[in-house]
Amino acid sequence: MQKRTLYVAVMAAMLAGCGGGGQQGESFSAPEQGFYDPSAVTPDPDVDPEAPVPPADAQVLTVADQQLLDATGKPLMLRGINLQYGDNPEARLSAVAPIGETQANVVRLQLRRDTTAAQLRAALDAIVAQGMVAMPMLWEEDITCSNDESVLLADVDALWFSEWLPVLAEAKYQSYLMINIANEWGPSNIFAADSGEYADWVSTYESLITGFRDAGFNVPLVIDAPGCGQDYYAFLGGRAEQLMAHDPANNILFSAHAYHSTWDTRDEISQAMQALQTAGLPAIVGEFGGSGFQAPNVVPHQQLMQLAEGDGALAFDLPWADSQSDKVLWRAVLPEAVDISDKQISVDIYVSEDYVNDGQTLIKLFVKDAANWAYASFKELTVGELTPGQWNTVSADIGDGSAMPFVADNFDITQVDKIGVEIAANDKSGTVMGPIYFDNYTIKSAASGAAVADTFVLASALDNWESDYLEGLGESDVVVTHDQYQASDGAMLFDVNWQTDADKILWRRVNIAEAMDISGMTMRAKVWVPQSYVDDGNLIIKLFVKDTAWAYADFGSFSASELNGNAWNTLEFANISVGDIGYAADGFNLSDVDKLGIAFEANGKPAAVAGALAVDELGVYGVRDTLFSEPFVANAEHWEFDWAEGSLTEAAVKAEGVVGFSTELSAAPFGWVAWSWKGNGGDAAGLDMSTSEDSVELTERGEQIVNGQYGIKATANAADFPE
Repeated sequence: MQKRTLYVAVMAAMLAGCGGGGQQGESFSAPEQGFYDPSAVTPDPDVDPEAPVPPADAQVLTVADQQLLDATGKPLMLRGINLQYGDNPEARLSAVAPIGETQANVVRLQLRRDTTAAQLRAALDAIVAQGMVAMPMLWEEDITCSNDESVLLADVDALWFSEWLPVLAEAKYQSYLMINIANEWGPSNIFAADSGEYADWVSTYESLITGFRDAGFNVPLVIDAPGCGQDYYAFLGGRAEQLMAHDPANNILFSAHAYHSTWDTRDEISQAMQALQTAGLPAIVGEFGGSGFQAPNVVPHQQLMQLAEGDGALAFDLPWADSQSDKVLWRAVLPEAVDISDKQISVDIYVSEDYVNDGQTLIKLFVKDAANWAYASFKELTVGELTPGQWNTVSADIGDGSAMPFVADNFDITQVDKIGVEIAANDKSGTVMGPIYFDNYTIKSAASGAAVADTFVLASALDNWESDYLEGLGESDVVVTHDQYQASDGAMLFDVNWQTDADKILWRRVNIAEAMDISGMTMRAKVWVPQSYVDDGNLIIKLFVKDTAWAYADFGSFSASELNGNAWNTLEFANISVGDIGYAADGFNLSDVDKLGIAFEANGKPAAVAGALAVDELGVYGVRDTLFSEPFVANAEHWEFDWAEGSLTEAAVKAEGVVGFSTELSAAPFGWVAWSWKGNGGDAAGLDMSTSEDSVELTERGEQIVNGQYGIKATANAADFPE
């Protein structure tokens, strides 16, 4: 996999930055937890039978039904901060109090081999005094991103079961404690749920679980993913279930660390957490990157925090009965009226293959004004125009409103305060049923800044394009024509006579009148890829630019294996910055761009894998500010019934389970612990949340994580502790 190749290439960078130098139930009563009585078994040979033992009847945090519960049995959604305590205990002890001021409910406490029992006690006392959960974890360079079992077991014996045991066993800490055994220990470069190469990782953790339970600990044991914490696939394939089944206390929590290419998009984060949740696993994100770190594979940490609130969608599972007249409209009221002239409105839609194959169901996206409740639709389409089984972004540029499909006579485009969706049967088959999902209903401002883009409606658009560079191919091997391809209104079609598995094609846009500063802008293209390329998986597509001095830069690549075959795929790099550049020639100037293009690289693809590649809407687009966004996080409570016809009466569509918030296609809420308060250096310096150890002096990252819309203060719930 390409991601794995990238992962290997940046292993040193990962090490520098990652860990280095459900919904509430009706009752808060804790379930039966199967606490482990060490006196009932033979102690593990590595555990001193004379060593202190935690009280067997201590109330502890517990894991039940994929939820973490505090020691009183109340659900606890972790919102916390990593503290690199072991690197400098004297200076970092003073950070606990300001971390408490952020309203964090957990501190993931880094310990080192030279961390003394007294230093551990001082940190735990400070965390307890702030009413936070303590999650001590062992970090060393030869443990993090390492697979050396002997080193890990030696440290566990010398530290957890010896130096630190008398402190950790004290009764006063049990209700506050979770033990994160080892930071990011385990094999690298696997990232495959069906692999057998995780066997040693599993057996080692089985031994460690036995050791901690033999030592008398009933507190949650937190197990990091291997692969520098990023390989959540290790938890799949039944391995996490095996570890949970091995634990007599039934109190295991799994932790993945969101860094680099496996976690660098919103979709990847959602897919990862959804995979863990679908497998029935209690899982958190124990660290995450972002803030420019590991460019171009920067983790969108603010989107991760948003997803952690429960990324969902507005779902319509309608009881269709009348294929001619059934119709429903659902609406939401905006915080304030908006003039939508020259704005862009977009919505993500997800439909099943049954709907698409039938093709008839009609979707209209509409708005209403404030004074008259007058209706206007800005986008109308049948589901046959969508790709099944994936999210489709549907957008419309409103302009002056003259191109809107329907506008009521008294509609006021300058005072829109309601948005909505309309779904009509439109003669669909009566056997086609099931949910239709909507997400990310967004209104953006008019574009600002220069923009150059070709939609290829007219064949003359090809006059702006020419060959930039060919490798392994002659000019006659690449035939570029204009065609109304695959239901588009025009596209640039590449019919390539591939010669070798190393062929390259670079095609560029010329005749750009003025050089542009493309900082903050978006480069985008729609690309049609035949299924044969996707099945092979090797082809790489890049979007590139050149400055007036002909210096080249691209923004990374898309592999055919990531795309949908026989379908249009939108490739996009938004909010362009220097940190987003995948490769740049020496001297490249982002503020002086006058050429842009697209590249196709065989990258090992056999020459026999062929078929026309189509390109549309390729260009650099101006900046748009988001005026309103509805990502359906946690609920859809402010969306309500607007109108219904046919058999879809108001009572029918308001019935439970028909229309409402759903996490069926995405991740339920999950806990997270941000990296880190202070102490990062080099390329990772931007991960610091505070400029001060002993006071709340937040960096930009710190402001986002603590005070942001989905930050700690807005989303954390305090843990309760037994008196």
